[in-house]
Amino acid sequence: MRVGVPKEIKSNENRVGLVPGSVRELVHHGHSVTIETQAGYNIGFDDQDYVNAGATIAKNAADVFANADMIVKVKEPQAVEIEKLGYGTVWVGASPRADLAFVEPILEQTQALQVATGIVNIWSADADEVADSYHRIENAFPGRFLLGVGVGHPERTQEYRKPYDALVEYLDALDAKKVPTSRRVLAALGPKVLKLAAQRSAGAHPYLTTPEHTAEARDVVGPTVFLAPEHKVVLTTDKEEARAIGRKTVDFYLNLSNYLNSWKRLGFTEQDVAGWFELWKGARDRKATPTADVIHEGNDSSVSKQLVVTGKADTSWVWTNQMPELKKNTKSDLGLMAYPGDPAAQWARASLYFSVFKGSPKKDAAVDVVNFLANDPDAAVYAAFDAARRTGTAEAWRDFARAWASHPLAAEATRLAAP
Repeated sequence: MRVGVPKEIKSNENRVGLVPGSVRELVHHGHSVTIETQAGYNIGFDDQDYVNAGATIAKNAADVFANADMIVKVKEPQAVEIEKLGYGTVWVGASPRADLAFVEPILEQTQALQVATGIVNIWSADADEVADSYHRIENAFPGRFLLGVGVGHPERTQEYRKPYDALVEYLDALDAKKVPTSRRVLAALGPKVLKLAAQRSAGAHPYLTTPEHTAEARDVVGPTVFLAPEHKVVLTTDKEEARAIGRKTVDFYLNLSNYLNSWKRLGFTEQDVAGWFELWKGARDRKATPTADVIHEGNDSSVSKQLVVTGKADTSWVWTNQMPELKKNTKSDLGLMAYPGDPAAQWARASLYFSVFKGSPKKDAAVDVVNFLANDPDAAVYAAFDAARRTGTAEAWRDFARAWASHPLAAEATRLAAP
């Protein structure tokens, strides 16, 4: 196999997909490896280190992508890399603002890649403004933008009314602003909206569906209408493992009635979805979760609009590295707790990275410090004790106790103190 490793291009990412040791192992097992020049420079590996390990050095990313069967990266591929991988369109999820400001930067960085929205929510994005945004993008990048729109979910907005009627009115507004049917698609699951998509747009973008649904959707819309379904795939031959992984992935969607109704049409039973449905219904009935309009208000990248900052919710879901900014924007005493439930279903990732500049005059000393902080049991005890001393919270002292309990000297101290 031909393995390619491009230089990471995402901001502030200094790591590299493969270090020379990994390259050496791959080459030893009969694979070839191509590394973009200076891909490992920021973590202390120069091109000669990779050549010594058996890699070939490419002068640019284009040569890496052109000569590889598999690409190895640290971060998810960026738009320019997606295009180099041979994809013609990138579908951008979530519900963007009506200004669609994210689209032009992607198109500017690429040559022919098309961008599609999946999807613009008709409740939160004004049709006239969306139409103006479409024309702005189309004028700058003709034929490279596809407008995907949909009705979202009743659980996400209080404005929600009969979705079909609202969608028809939205399409009428787009027609009035001369957004061509050939450059828009509809999020569609049920047969009624699928037919509407075939009649008043280029086609349909069904999300979270099955192959059976895609076959049924094709029958509804006909053989010539564009159909872009989203299927989730688990790469395993173990059926039970696949179902367990799949269940964890779709749990989030089980409180959204549009998906529940779609799955029921496909043959899933109440038993399959009852647990989550009852959980969220109970939470709403007890007012333990904010109303849909408040949730939508907080679904914003701006820290100032987070519900724990505006005071409209007592809890929120954030990354640990977002805590400093949240604390700056509120006078409340914010705390951090682990996501409840089975830890196996959680995505664990490092909260702190250490790196040493290759040009440092004291590289060896810096490496010693990093090794101490990352690997020495004393460092964990010191850090935990310092946090407990500064904050004084019971949880911090419990962290210190756990760190000390795992230290080699703790067992020795217990042994020496024993009568």
